[in-house]
Amino acid sequence: MHHKFLDQHSGLKSFLHRLDPRTKIIAFIGIVFFVVFTPASSPVPFFFYAALVFSCVAFSRVPWRFVLLRALSVLPFVLIVALPLVIRRPSGQMAALGYILAKSVLAMVSVTVLVSTTYFADLLKGLQELRCPVLFLMIFSFLYRYVYLLMDEVMEMNQARESRAISKNQWLEIRTLANMVGNLFIRSYEKGEQVYLSMCSRGYDGRTKTLGRFAFGRNDRFFLGAVLTYLVSVCFTAIFYGTRYRS
Repeated sequence: MHHKFLDQHSGLKSFLHRLDPRTKIIAFIGIVFFVVFTPASSPVPFFFYAALVFSCVAFSRVPWRFVLLRALSVLPFVLIVALPLVIRRPSGQMAALGYILAKSVLAMVSVTVLVSTTYFADLLKGLQELRCPVLFLMIFSFLYRYVYLLMDEVMEMNQARESRAISKNQWLEIRTLANMVGNLFIRSYEKGEQVYLSMCSRGYDGRTKTLGRFAFGRNDRFFLGAVLTYLVSVCFTAIFYGTRYRS
């Protein structure tokens, strides 16, 4: 069984795929930072942010449907948090809800493009070279590895259940699923312990190691400089005109 749903488009050939992972990490985290912390006084800067983000999607050659589905997946969680505020105080809250949704979608699209244009091992190594805490990198690394193992375990257990299922009693199905959850927890705990001890016996020290070496090139400097200059210009223009408008 093979699964590849996190970085399944990281093997494409595009301008963004060829950039240094550190360049993409700084650029897209910068986009998320400016999108989230730009004052919601006018929708104009968010149109400029959207133009930048969707231009990156076009340059990346990642399928639009894939990116949009990933971006829209965050909307239910945002609505769960934001709708009670709108219902409690409807006056003036609809605009705030629109800004929250726009920021969430743009941030999610940025993260999706970053992950979809970078192999996960290179992404972890880039974060490591940018001095990200080793503990967080270990958690991300093990999560990335174990999610596929757990999916294999679930599929095997479900296949075994279906091949042995005779009765269609609903309560029996619930009991079987509960037993599967408990069994999955025990299996995942034991397998995690075995894998970790095996890695330690082979010299694992918590650091991500890859065969390739990273190097900032001319395209990296151009892309990073252009993105950061664009973001700063849009943000300060929005703050300036927002202050001027309120005065």
